[in-house]
Amino acid sequence: MRIFENENYDESILPISKFKLFCDIDAKYQPKEKNVVEQAIKEADEALTKEIPHLWAHLYPDFLKKGERAEYERLFFCRRDILKVLVWGEICSGSGKYMERILDIVWMIMEESSWFIPSHNRVAHDIGRNYNPLPVEYDNNFGYIDLFAAETAADLSIVCHFLGDRFDEDIRDIVNGKIVFSIKKRIIEPFVKYDDMFWMGFKGNTVGNWCPWITSNILLATALTEDNLRTRQLVVEKALKCLDNFIGGYDPDGGCSEGPMYWGHAGEALFDALEILYDMSGGIIDKFDTPIIGAICDYIRKVNICGNYYTCFADCHPEANPEIKAVYRMGKKTGNKLLCNFAKNEIKNGFGKYNERIFGLIRIIKDGVYPIDEKTDNYKPNYVECLPDLQVAVLRSERKPDAKFIIGIKGGHNGEQHNHIDVGNFVLYNNGKPFIIDLGICTYTKALFDDRRYTVFPVYGKAHNLPVINDKGEVEGIDYAATSFDADENLKAVKVSYKNAYENRDEIELCERTVKVSDKCVTVSEDVVLKENGNCLFNYYLYEKPEILNNNTAVFQNGLKINVTGGVLCAEDVELKDDRLIKDWKKDVLYKLVVKPENGKEFHVKIKAMKNN
Repeated sequence: MRIFENENYDESILPISKFKLFCDIDAKYQPKEKNVVEQAIKEADEALTKEIPHLWAHLYPDFLKKGERAEYERLFFCRRDILKVLVWGEICSGSGKYMERILDIVWMIMEESSWFIPSHNRVAHDIGRNYNPLPVEYDNNFGYIDLFAAETAADLSIVCHFLGDRFDEDIRDIVNGKIVFSIKKRIIEPFVKYDDMFWMGFKGNTVGNWCPWITSNILLATALTEDNLRTRQLVVEKALKCLDNFIGGYDPDGGCSEGPMYWGHAGEALFDALEILYDMSGGIIDKFDTPIIGAICDYIRKVNICGNYYTCFADCHPEANPEIKAVYRMGKKTGNKLLCNFAKNEIKNGFGKYNERIFGLIRIIKDGVYPIDEKTDNYKPNYVECLPDLQVAVLRSERKPDAKFIIGIKGGHNGEQHNHIDVGNFVLYNNGKPFIIDLGICTYTKALFDDRRYTVFPVYGKAHNLPVINDKGEVEGIDYAATSFDADENLKAVKVSYKNAYENRDEIELCERTVKVSDKCVTVSEDVVLKENGNCLFNYYLYEKPEILNNNTAVFQNGLKINVTGGVLCAEDVELKDDRLIKDWKKDVLYKLVVKPENGKEFHVKIKAMKNN
């Protein structure tokens, strides 16, 4: 599906002199909420006391030499975090007290040899550009645009647009001129010139979050700094093609295969781009009522578990943090009242607060100036939300955000973007708290992005709530997929068949899982049939420590119990050694229930989770 194909908007693109940011509202660029202003000033005052870090040259090659990226990125993002806080504090206060430090950081950023991070330097090598361990301006790699080069340009363009006239008069033209020049040379000109960057999608490849994330930031930087109308038109023309390449990878249900954590850079970044295009054309480019846009926006509501908990399939942490005020605008602009109510409910309960590094300055500013209807409607999620193309469903025992039982389950295939080996995997939450869990993703290292990916815990199949059949698990590849995924809204049940996801699928006659939720319990029925006698284990990862009774019952301190039929029950500790996993779960030990049936050809196991009365 392509929403911009064969459309030409050259005559609609406004010159910079007529451009107005947020043209759909009477924005004064000044937040109305007193607490927002007070918080912005408080954080900016704190930021004034922080040291602006050096970007040490010896850290840049560490990714190439050691596969390590964390320390350089910590310093790189720290600079930008401080800048964002100071800029927002200055916009809110108008005091001028932050301008000297803003100048220092802006100048330091413009003096950086590169705005892309070391782990993304390798991507330039993939398309035949030079792959130097240190970036240099004279290298043809210099014109490569990654996520954070584009976001850096967008943030600098905001400094120029909102605060450019607040620099001291004797240096004002120099600073603003250097910002405009740097953005043009590093971002705008390469974007117009080159078609070889993978995230653009011009090689017939499927593109993920890089495409809208980068494109939206380039559009913003162009809108705020580029004074040549023809260049503005060329950037929009190229951006529309890139965005169509991204949208073309979506099925009608709008499901994000990269998962909820990446949706903020995928679907939400697409929405950012559409808002900027709307402004750049004075409202002429308006695609918010297109069905696929509405579906992509509504995805994040459908996969919500409760609060910040989402179905953390793929490279996702258990808690995602979508920019919830943007979700509200999505609901308003796509005409989705349920999405608006969801967003307002999240705002009321303190969820969805922005993360300084992950979200650019433009989102912070929009949060502050866009009005939100103060009337709060009670949000009642549906009993069943199903994305039939993506093959993900969420089931609830009640139409409440914190229902007694909430299940997330997936089918799909093992070649999805940011894929884990997890076809048929499910999670179970009790009163909005994790119970049977997906472990999520560990700290990003080089190993996760080369041929070692599927050896890393917890990416591989045996680290998920899946059976191990004849000592084998699932394997990677788009052909290793569910053969069916059926949701029954009346029964509040999902059945997924997934024998074809297994390495030894030729040995398997049947592998099906059925999950069903009711007011009193959750039932998971497992049915595995082999062509010859063999063995099968069923694994379930747990947040709570189980106490095993009589080999078929596990009880928990949260007041639940699990009864098992069809096999003997035992429990194991799962020690967490990765810092990111420990941070996510706020503990260094999780647990695993293992159900072991007797060897044979057929295995029919049923687990039932309920109150321990």
